[in-house]
Amino acid sequence: NPNPNPNPNPNPNPNPNPHPDPNPHLDPNPHPEFFAVVKTDHERAARIFQRNCDEGNYGSSCFSMARFHITGKGAEQDDAKAFAYFEKACKHGHAPGCYHAGLLKRSGVGTAPNLPSAMKDFTVACQDPGNIPEACYEMATQFLKARDAVAEPKKGGWLPGWLGGGGGDKPIERDPVKALKLLERGCERGHGPSCFNAAVMYKKGDTGVAPDPEKFARYKAETQRLVKVHGSVGQGVRGT
Repeated sequence: NPNPNPNPNPNPNPNPNPHPDPNPHLDPNPHPEFFAVVKTDHERAARIFQRNCDEGNYGSSCFSMARFHITGKGAEQDDAKAFAYFEKACKHGHAPGCYHAGLLKRSGVGTAPNLPSAMKDFTVACQDPGNIPEACYEMATQFLKARDAVAEPKKGGWLPGWLGGGGGDKPIERDPVKALKLLERGCERGHGPSCFNAAVMYKKGDTGVAPDPEKFARYKAETQRLVKVHGSVGQGVRGT
């Protein structure tokens, strides 16, 4: 009888994994979200996110690693490490990482308080291509605060051109005109608190901002629309 299988050894390589991971301690699975969300295996997901961040320089993985350190899920709760990973996410072009790094700098969580540096991060997150309205709102809030003394930031120029920047860093002084531009930008991107505060400014006026009943009505209507859509004026942070 002829042999139906002319190749007596169809699998000359008995090793089912001829290309093993060179580091057995690293999880080769490229889908950490599956373990974090579906399997709720945060520790395994954290290992993958950490590798993707530290070795692959993926900003989104750095951001996820920072969240693990903030919450203590999948990694030790460590504000300083969370801040470091938010900073790294920002460095690699992840706008939500810039926004959260700014929040921690503003509040002094995981790092020393540094408002000028936080404003730089908020600027990156607010403008194109980040377009995170909460970052614009944070900047507007700072421009609406009155300060008796303001520390001079280091040179580098964090204020964008569309807000009158380009001349190097300046003290963070109260500036309702810049604040209103930021609130309008945030409102255009569906941020309820920005719409609400823009309406208030157009109703009452402020230094450099004249009352405008027509614009007040427009931003009031947009605020009411967003309340109907989201159930409240506030929203969660986009991009997280």
